[in-house]
Amino acid sequence: MTDRPNIRPMMTLRPAAAANTYELLIYGDIGDNWWGESVTAKSVVEQLNALDAVVSTINVRINSYGGAVADGLAIYNALKRHPATKAVTVDGVAMSIASLIAMSG
Repeated sequence: MTDRPNIRPMMTLRPAAAANTYELLIYGDIGDNWWGESVTAKSVVEQLNALDAVVSTINVRINSYGGAVADGLAIYNALKRHPATKAVTVDGVAMSIASLIAMSG
């Protein structure tokens, strides 16, 4: 076991207060995880693809120790492809592959 604090996995894409703005929360491990819930590329990409074309800004908030490189790279690429402006905030940590996702902004 490690002494690092536990980050409860959560991935949510929800409308923000500002018009045409969404907030994407990426908390916890990236990619499939044997020990419980995690944030997968599939879930992020599906939700990004479902956004209306009028969305102009996505506020990405991250708190993750990282995880699977393949999933993290797919999340990064999906964010880069999306035409909205991305504003990234690291709420706690963005380590390993989560740091690449942070660079999508």
